[in-house]
Amino acid sequence: MSVDYEYKVGDCVWVKLKGFPHWPARIDKIENKKYTMFYFGTHEVGKQKASTLLPFAPFRDTYALYRGTCPKVLLEGVLEAEVNPGAKPDDQLCNLNSDTQIWMVMGKAGQEDFSNKYPERAKKAQMDYELYSKDSSP
Repeated sequence: MSVDYEYKVGDCVWVKLKGFPHWPARIDKIENKKYTMFYFGTHEVGKQKASTLLPFAPFRDTYALYRGTCPKVLLEGVLEAEVNPGAKPDDQLCNLNSDTQIWMVMGKAGQEDFSNKYPERAKKAQMDYELYSKDSSP
């Protein structure tokens, strides 16, 4: 899927990489219709064409919501794109446990499902998320 959108340096986007789900990334450079990307979660860098990009915010719930098994690094990438969009390659990834990371990106329906399946884990994840949100707000 391609969207007619004018991207600029610093935009957070979804990139469709062959063999991977859509991945959160940031545009760091544009040169000759090629976009140099910083991939959240892995901190790798690569080049992409505009046809592989989608704007982050409008497609957030489409690609970020928890759907069963999902690579932990992808969840970390979504979280990083949302709370630290200016991340640098040597920045540490957040050190929240997996349940809390999942809780942060799964959306309301996913949180309800997770709570029904794992009530104790969900309660702790929600408490950790609330503490993290309070600590990271300006």
